[in-house]
Amino acid sequence: VKFDTFHPAVSKGLPVTRVISRITLQNILAKAAIRYGGPDTIMGNSHVVGFEESNNGVSITLEDGSVHRGDILVGADGIWSKIRKAIVGETEANYSKYTCYTGISDFTPADIDVVGYRVFLGNSQYFVSSDVGGGK
Repeated sequence: VKFDTFHPAVSKGLPVTRVISRITLQNILAKAAIRYGGPDTIMGNSHVVGFEESNNGVSITLEDGSVHRGDILVGADGIWSKIRKAIVGETEANYSKYTCYTGISDFTPADIDVVGYRVFLGNSQYFVSSDVGGGK
């Protein structure tokens, strides 16, 4: 039995919390990209130096000069995203007043089968512990 985080949040009008290991998510996305785009879809150590949008999609130019075309361009290159900067211009980072620290441990609580998600509330802050699978 796992703790239902979806229905209580929705019934109170709160954001729904979902937890997944970053490695698991990356693997899911990589497998889907390869399944739909073929084995050469993911190119590690590639750096985008430019892109051009058209009615038919987007073309990117990599640091080595090669050009690749796709339907969309996802700028998932972090807080100082080069893609975002090219689209919206130079902007300062805007602190959301939220700080999140993450980590994965090899600790499995004795009651993991009953409680897979815990929230420890404090004064204007909280700590969340959740089961991300695989004994982590």
